[in-house]
Amino acid sequence: MVKKKRLGNRHLPQGLEILYEDKDILVVEKPAGMLTMGTETNITRTAYHFLTDYVQKGCKKSRNRLFIVHRLDQWTSGVLLFAKSEETKFRLQEQWKETQKKYAAIVHGQLAKKEGVITSHLAENSAYVVYSTMKPLVRSLAAFKSEVQIPKPETNSTHQKTEFSKQPATSDSSQKGKLAHTAYKVLRENRRYSLVKIDLLTGKKNQIRVHFADTGNPVVGDRKYGKKHDGHKRLALHAKSISFKHPTTGKQMMFEASVPSYFDKLVGDAEERSAEKVKCKNEKCKFDESASKTGDRNRVQGTVKTGHDLKREV
Repeated sequence: MVKKKRLGNRHLPQGLEILYEDKDILVVEKPAGMLTMGTETNITRTAYHFLTDYVQKGCKKSRNRLFIVHRLDQWTSGVLLFAKSEETKFRLQEQWKETQKKYAAIVHGQLAKKEGVITSHLAENSAYVVYSTMKPLVRSLAAFKSEVQIPKPETNSTHQKTEFSKQPATSDSSQKGKLAHTAYKVLRENRRYSLVKIDLLTGKKNQIRVHFADTGNPVVGDRKYGKKHDGHKRLALHAKSISFKHPTTGKQMMFEASVPSYFDKLVGDAEERSAEKVKCKNEKCKFDESASKTGDRNRVQGTVKTGHDLKREV
């Protein structure tokens, strides 16, 4: 993992933090509530606007520019990647299928399957609401892998694409909507909530929120797809990490953003009042496979931990 660079943030609002910067890319941690880019009603209070001002050092005549590579929903916090040139943007987007994006979320209730892959076709209506066109399919990871080859980072070429080797039966091209896959594993649960780690296998709009709402376990604080009045002020969805090849050097890079303390209040304190425990089939519920390789023993071990340990778990 690349460590944070402590840079001058005098042009940035509180909560928007720079994780890494070089001549090609800018990686930040976006706070919940901030838009990635402008809308018709909000042009200036966005990550793009603040960061453009940052790279221009407040000088509107500066030739320095930023280009949006991907977006996070307004109320989703976490790692966000920008490019400093259009060419770099295209290079990053060309390898987007190989880019690994991991999330942490708190969802309502307990999932029937503690680990699996949710698959459905997603479409968007005229009110900008995304929905599954057919009942989502929830399979084990093993069953999913037997039908679909998950994209993995290439080791020899920075820009080479990896396509799905074959699609599951639900991928009929005549069906309405775009095929979406969301892999997940429950790390901890109590009577009210579950802490879930998520591997975003495809990156469709509102994909995570729609898929968990479809299972009957909407993301906490999701007024659009979940419970409109669940008593929570923010969406409990966090872009935990992103891993990709540097568009110029080809070096594999990974950036992480700590889980918000807000998650502690939902799973940590609540869990102390619950006797529920998550049992992991593989004895360890790691946020990512790299934990076992790096010897990181601070990952969750498949049993209930206090809120103090939450940030190390995921």
